[in-house]
Amino acid sequence: MFALGSSLPLVLVPILVMVLFGPRDYAAILGPVMAAGPVGIAIGTPLWGLAVDVTGSYDAGLWVASGATVAAAVLLVWALRTAPAFRERVARELDPGEPTA
Repeated sequence: MFALGSSLPLVLVPILVMVLFGPRDYAAILGPVMAAGPVGIAIGTPLWGLAVDVTGSYDAGLWVASGATVAAAVLLVWALRTAPAFRERVARELDPGEPTA
């Protein structure tokens, strides 16, 4: 399970960036998004230790992580559903004279 959880973002993030933002400025968007992974690990690791130090167990951290996972899943589903309309609107604003397909 850990191997799947750690390898999936390396595959899923580039696909999600393409689906959400399209090919326009893909590399400019993908770089900072991929950099957020190590930043999250750097911030999250001490927070797991803090949860154990404060509460004496991982229970509180696991409940918070479960809630964050559910919230992230809801936001991801929302983003995937609204991305095509958003991309079309941005394309119209950036290229007003060019028809969109």
